[in-house]
Amino acid sequence: MTIVYAILMLLFLITVHELGHFTAARLTGVPVREFAVGLGPKLVKWHSRKYATVYVIRLIPFGGYCAFYDEDNANAEDSDNPDAYHRQPVYKRLITIVMGAGMNFIVAILAAAILFSLITLYDLVPIKDSLYIHSVDSASPAGAAGLIPGDQIITINDVPIDLNTPQSLIDTLNTQAALSNEIALCILRDGRELALSAVPRYIQGDSAPYKLGVTIAMRSEAVNHRLLSPGEVVEETFSLFASASTAVFRSIATIFTSREGIENVVGPVGIVSIIADVTADEGISAFGELLILISVNLGLMNLLPIPGLDGSRILFALIEGVRKKPVPRRIESTIHLAGFALLLGLLVLLTYKDIARLLGGG
Repeated sequence: MTIVYAILMLLFLITVHELGHFTAARLTGVPVREFAVGLGPKLVKWHSRKYATVYVIRLIPFGGYCAFYDEDNANAEDSDNPDAYHRQPVYKRLITIVMGAGMNFIVAILAAAILFSLITLYDLVPIKDSLYIHSVDSASPAGAAGLIPGDQIITINDVPIDLNTPQSLIDTLNTQAALSNEIALCILRDGRELALSAVPRYIQGDSAPYKLGVTIAMRSEAVNHRLLSPGEVVEETFSLFASASTAVFRSIATIFTSREGIENVVGPVGIVSIIADVTADEGISAFGELLILISVNLGLMNLLPIPGLDGSRILFALIEGVRKKPVPRRIESTIHLAGFALLLGLLVLLTYKDIARLLGGG
């Protein structure tokens, strides 16, 4: 089921992105020719009665699009269609393009707000008389003596240990070990007292030179449960959004400057695999965090001025706004289509690598 959830997450985020374009187009009055969820063969198709828009659900759940009239038509300049995309005012096109990424950012912020609203804060208070051995080095004096994790040392040479103070065990061990080479330990294990003996290791120059080879800890209980306040939710939400954005920019910069991490770039299959694995291991909260990170990633990547992505279309619209005349449509459409072809080729390559990595167990 984690694989199903991962596929649904990816489809949801892509659909949300395209829905951003679609919603902005509706609000600004830009005609939409087709809105599709998924790619490949058509499964369901219907026409809007109010608008001349075709809605389509397609077979492959990795993608989607919001298509406009004559959007990448090299001969669009010769078209007299009043619904043609290039005939819409520049500001309307900019709003329509930017809102794809904008919707991803809105979803990321809303998801983060929901996630933080569900988080419970609490204080950890040590439980009375709960000092215990957390771990034992098998090659240490404690291992040789037969101590195991979970044991409680209650006396050393008949001197009681304060089970509320870790320092009590450390001080008593060093005091008694200095008096005799071998020390007698009274251990509480599963409610029964056991008598063991050990010869602590001496480490010259240490402030507490006698060592048994154990780590100790106190058991705790959670008290004072409370949810984050609205102000804390807002603060944590935007902090997470900012850190996710910074992480994306840092990764992109690292790939382009030093090529480090390029081997970790994955396609849709790899993303689904990562989401499924992390969700299976760490649960629903990790699923929510990945949704936020991937949504931010999708939005920011689309804003990069790479041919075929939204950032390239924004750049051409801005150039048109500054020059007061558009770049020749034949040039713009050729650049977009070439960029799209390269991105499609990259997608195929990454998908091949993802599948090979999964089959090879890498």
